[in-house]
Parts: sequence; structure tokens; C-alpha cells
Amino acid sequence: EAHYKANQEAFRVDDKVALEYLELSLDDLKKEIPVDEELLQAHYEATKDAYTSQEQRSANHILVQLKKDASAAEDAAAKAKIETLRALVEGGSSFEEVAKQNSDDVGSRAEGGDTGLFPRGVMAPEFEAAVFAMQPGELSQPVKTEFGYHLIRLREIKPGGTKPFAEVRHEVEEAYRREQ
Repeated sequence: EAHYKANQEAFRVDDKVALEYLELSLDDLKKEIPVDEELLQAHYEATKDAYTSQEQRSANHILVQLKKDASAAEDAAAKAKIETLRALVEGGSSFEEVAKQNSDDVGSRAEGGDTGLFPRGVMAPEFEAAVFAMQPGELSQPVKTEFGYHLIRLREIKPGGTKPFAEVRHEVEEAYRREQ
């Protein structure tokens, strides 16, 4: 709760100091701001981005790391390894277990290659292009990025979009009153 204290008046009377303060509460002030549906709808339209979310996706991946200056033989070996791991998954092995045992991505290996939810613009472009072209449960072909070769299985799509005014009316009203 935000408080604003203003020294309204200070004066000296017989070696005694008398002070008067005005204490204002942001919550109390917000209650006094008049609102109507038209004002709130206009505020919603002007600030729609605040109620909009991007589509996000989550995947599991396996990385076979490859140096940036890798030779053609090293590149071929890394690609052959990722293709072997893909065959294991296609043959019925658990993607998560194959990732735990074989992925070079130390950040996600222990979680079975879990990337967590992410929007566009976060991952390596080639990785992102593959993930955003897939359907849940789909297994990718090997995808080469600056880090090496990836095998990706799309787990979830969380749609983006703008929440309708009726769904966020309370949030819009709070934001409008706070702004005013």
C-alpha cells in the first residue's frame, strides 16, 4: 500500500511544535476515481497489448554438440549419432531417457531435454523454425544449429491471443484507476 505524507503546516507555539499531516492512501484514492463501461472499454482498447500473449511451445530435445570449426568428418559423426538416437526413439525408447543418457545439453539433460515453454525469438532460429512447424508428439528430423545437431519432440502448444474484455474487465478497471 502506497502512502503519501505531506507536511501541510508546521508552526511554533510556546516552544512546542504542532504538525498537521495529510495521509493519502493509493487504494482509497483509486476508489474515488469514477469509471463507466465506455471509459474502461476505451482503456482496454488503448492498452490491449497488456492483455495479449504470444503463442508458446514446449519441447524435449537431445543435443549432439558440434564445435563451430568442426571438420566434415566430425560433422558427419555428430549427424550419424543424432540419427542413431532418433532411431532409438522411433523404436520405442523413451525420449526422456535417451536425452538423459545421451544429450550434450547439460542445462536440460537431467529433465529429459525439457525446454519449458518459450515464445518465438528465444531459441536458435533453426531450432525455433522446427519447433513452430511441428505438432504435439511429433519427432523432428535432425536439426543443425550453431550448437550442433538436435532431435526435437514437440510436447505442447500454448496458444496466444488477446483476452476478451469481459474476461479481464476487473484488471482493466484496476489499471485505469491506478493510472488516473
